[in-house]
Amino acid sequence: MTKHMEIGISGEMLQLDSFKWIQSAANELGIAGVVFTKKDGSIRILAEGEETTLQVFADKVNKQEIFTRNAHLYANISDPENLGSFFIVTSDDV
Repeated sequence: MTKHMEIGISGEMLQLDSFKWIQSAANELGIAGVVFTKKDGSIRILAEGEETTLQVFADKVNKQEIFTRNAHLYANISDPENLGSFFIVTSDDV
């Protein structure tokens, strides 16, 4: 069943190419969504796909060093919002 997942990550110093890694992992798993940085410097990922696939994605994100030191990660599942493909939002896109 298709579900929506929100993942939040905070830590110290964002690693180079972390967004591209997240997008690549999502694309490999057939997950739609968006990743962006919040004003506090944390990352938010909104993703949609099969619930089991979303869990695999969350596990991959949790194991990857997105920041030089990941301090906190959460993942919440809810009903889908029909996000389309997976993309990166930069400050120029807002």
